[in-house]
Amino acid sequence: MREARDAGKRIAFVSLVPTDNLKATPVRIVLGDLDVGGVSWASAERLLVSLTLEREQTYVPTGSHLGRDYDVRNRRMLSVGFDGREPVMLFGEDRPLLRVDPDLARVIDLLPDDPEHILIRGWELRNNTYSIYRMNVLTGRGEVVERGGPATYHWLSQDGAPTLRFDRAGRSTALLLARNAPGGEWTPIRKIRPENEFFRSDFRVVGWTGDRGEFLVVARAETEASLSLRAFDPRTRALGPPIASRPDRDVEDVLIDERGRLLATQFVADRNEYEFTDPNLAPHFRGIDRFFQGEASAELVDMDDSRQRLLVRASGPRVANAYYLYDVNVRRLEPLGLASPWLQFDSLAKAEALDVKTRDGAVIRAYLTQPLAEGPRPLAVLPHGGPGVAGQDRIRRIRPGLCGPGLACPATQLQGGRAAMAPPSPTPAGAAGAIGCRRTSRMLSPRSWRRAAPTRARWRSAARAMAATRP
Repeated sequence: MREARDAGKRIAFVSLVPTDNLKATPVRIVLGDLDVGGVSWASAERLLVSLTLEREQTYVPTGSHLGRDYDVRNRRMLSVGFDGREPVMLFGEDRPLLRVDPDLARVIDLLPDDPEHILIRGWELRNNTYSIYRMNVLTGRGEVVERGGPATYHWLSQDGAPTLRFDRAGRSTALLLARNAPGGEWTPIRKIRPENEFFRSDFRVVGWTGDRGEFLVVARAETEASLSLRAFDPRTRALGPPIASRPDRDVEDVLIDERGRLLATQFVADRNEYEFTDPNLAPHFRGIDRFFQGEASAELVDMDDSRQRLLVRASGPRVANAYYLYDVNVRRLEPLGLASPWLQFDSLAKAEALDVKTRDGAVIRAYLTQPLAEGPRPLAVLPHGGPGVAGQDRIRRIRPGLCGPGLACPATQLQGGRAAMAPPSPTPAGAAGAIGCRRTSRMLSPRSWRRAAPTRARWRSAARAMAATRP
């Protein structure tokens, strides 16, 4: 998925190239002047393209907002053939629904055994609730197959049957419900707090175990300091033994196939690490990691059904999301493209890893990015969210803009606990990732930060020197 300019106009397009011949002429699907959120396969013949449409709307002329306008952002889903023909907007013929539902792009299940249909969430006007529609990706028409309750906002399905349901429970919490058989009664299981960039949940559903009704969760047991991957049976409400865990690391994420089956478990130190369900893939990933020589962290984005081709994204202080295709049979990594080609490797600064003590004696990891130019420099601290995987892309977009004018940029992990402590072994300069988020909030002590980075006096003098050079 790329964006280009033609006669001053923005054009979004998708390029398709066969994985067995990357040098072949790509098939280009032109989408036009649209904000594209993502692309996925609905089947071997159709693509699903998530779009964000903006329009201006006037306030109802009452209260204190008389005559004011505001922007409305609506998410929509476009189905298009892999050759770019026969585009269809899902729900496109239901104009009353298009007016009231701002998000018609939340897919519940791709239904891999049914190439013409998917399960997608949509508002049902008759009942004033969210429902699941069985949507035909060829015609854009759907029918309701599951209705939610007054507070329902999401479902998870297993083999095309809704098995888990999420209802809002107030004050940033949700009620998780399950049922044992299609069409059965929904039974409350537990209250959870949905994860966001400020909070890491202690219970997160990530896939299925392969047994009917049993699913995979990233959860923290009562006696554990770190999040581990476990099986959870809603009938007994019991967590199984750890499937993947480390005493000093949280499980960051998992890689699953289109049927929700586990492929690999992700942990984060200074770079990404994986535990594979197929142990034969482990040496291949170690080779991929060595290829980047500590300048980037490799992340597995996808894997084909035969487990012979891996889609890899590399990111780091000097690598802005480069994509590669790895062939297991020939052990070769082929470049596919850069998400930000205007950010050149040689023009970006390296990051130095620092171990910093907190007030309570814990050790956490921070990363200092210094401008390429020499001499004293002012400092811009990036503490928001820490430099973990959840914040890497955001921080890496900000860092070049700050280092370019000459500011040094430390990014530190401000959330604490054993699961995010820095490893005991030293880390080479240029490390690309960060420790996983931690459970309780801990602030760095000023004394320990001064030991790990330039002193406050140097920061003030550098700031004064830069201010003196301004016109």
